[in-house]
Amino acid sequence: MKNNIASITVDNETVQLAEHVAKIYNKSIPDTIKIILKKEKKETEFKITKSVKRFSGILKTDADYRTLRSICVEDRLDKYESLDR
Repeated sequence: MKNNIASITVDNETVQLAEHVAKIYNKSIPDTIKIILKKEKKETEFKITKSVKRFSGILKTDADYRTLRSICVEDRLDKYESLDR
């Protein structure tokens, strides 16, 4: 796997939080970010089972699947963004 270099600019509070979380994982900040992103990727991969597909067919909505999924993603983002407030 090829490594890419990325530079980001963050405020001091974020740096302190990253250092704190890295200590918890006992890893470097870049390794900690990789761990967190891999976990997030697994959580954001939605697989709809056959039973859910059958059930969703009876829901009365004018929104299509993409719109409904977008709403779910926005709700999830709102949930996570509200954690740092």
